[in-house]
Amino acid sequence: MFRAPAQAIAGAQILQTWIPLEVWQIGLGLMVLLTATNLLSTRSYGEFEFWFASIKVAAIIAFIVVAGSYALGFTSPTGSTLSNLVAHRGFAPFGVAAVLAGVTGIVFSMTGAEIATVVAAESSEPSRAIANM
Repeated sequence: MFRAPAQAIAGAQILQTWIPLEVWQIGLGLMVLLTATNLLSTRSYGEFEFWFASIKVAAIIAFIVVAGSYALGFTSPTGSTLSNLVAHRGFAPFGVAAVLAGVTGIVFSMTGAEIATVVAAESSEPSRAIANM
């Protein structure tokens, strides 16, 4: 299944807030941009990926800062703060077992492709190493 068209439409719906065009027009533009990037050299594709990964890292850091300031009460000393996590039986009202049950599902769903990628990257013969997994 091709994920690029679905991702282009999702990106177009997000960008439509700032760009006054139809969703399909923005999606078509994104598809043309991504296709052109993929058709260029590997170096330009790597550069493109590097800058978009940098944007994602900056966004994650910004989210952590905003959430931390919210939880510590810097945004509103009288509003919701860290007390929401510790009041009413705390963060895990049904015990640590409920948290660990969620963690196992997340680890299971997130490690499949990463293990194969690490094996391929660290092996001297990636195709043989992946076939033996």
